[in-house]
Amino acid sequence: MSIIEPKIIKPNTFTDHRGSLYSYENFEIDKLNIIRTFLINVIDFRGWHGHKHENNWFKVNKGMLKILLVKPDDWQKPSVELKPLEFILKSEDHQILFIPAGYVSAIKCLKDPSVLEVFSDKTLNESLTDDYRFDSNLWYYDSFM
Repeated sequence: MSIIEPKIIKPNTFTDHRGSLYSYENFEIDKLNIIRTFLINVIDFRGWHGHKHENNWFKVNKGMLKILLVKPDDWQKPSVELKPLEFILKSEDHQILFIPAGYVSAIKCLKDPSVLEVFSDKTLNESLTDDYRFDSNLWYYDSFM
């Protein structure tokens, strides 16, 4: 059994006198079963929120965000000792962060305003039945200050 971990997807960049083109050759939407996308205007701290069965992809369209990810060891009462993975996403880098099912995220705006585009492989109704939220102070909230 392979273990799926979060990962950054970097675009291929092509630049000339007309501007730049960013191509995600390994981001094949039809094979990923992405069926929903939405935008979040992030102005402060959001977290902790995630899903056991839903995969997400995060792309910052404007600004800069700090993304923390934790894989809960217990979905009812997770350990406070879990260590988050940390990612910084900037709009000018055009990177996509893959967040596999089984993780929760916290998001902090580092450059206001910031806009996060989220891609999901579940419908809204499926997502709502697989929705987990934890106290914002549970894992390393102080690292956001």
